[in-house]
Amino acid sequence: MAYSQTSNSRDGRTSASGSEGSQLGDVLASRTGTAGRLLARAARLQQLSEAIQSMGTPWSGQIRVANVRDGAVVLFAENAGAALRAKQDAGRIAERLRQAGAPCDRLIVKTRPSRQAR
Repeated sequence: MAYSQTSNSRDGRTSASGSEGSQLGDVLASRTGTAGRLLARAARLQQLSEAIQSMGTPWSGQIRVANVRDGAVVLFAENAGAALRAKQDAGRIAERLRQAGAPCDRLIVKTRPSRQAR
């Protein structure tokens, strides 16, 4: 028997939990379909970012892997100083990414867009 519980929010909308919530969890956990592929890709980019951050350099915590496509890895740096250091250590970063299983023929380093609203 499926369990479902509904509740009303402040704006009057009804939300369901129980079997519908577990169905969503099943879809996300299965890593099939669009949502699953998106989650798998995000997890892979996070894994590669963690590989760079584990290098132990003062600037490596300021670098994130933004994309991997056709052998090119795009990195976002928190600031221009971290971007410069990433460019200087591109060989070491590329080797670390290859060890983590990424096809890294070239690196593209960019300063990450600001989070502040303009």
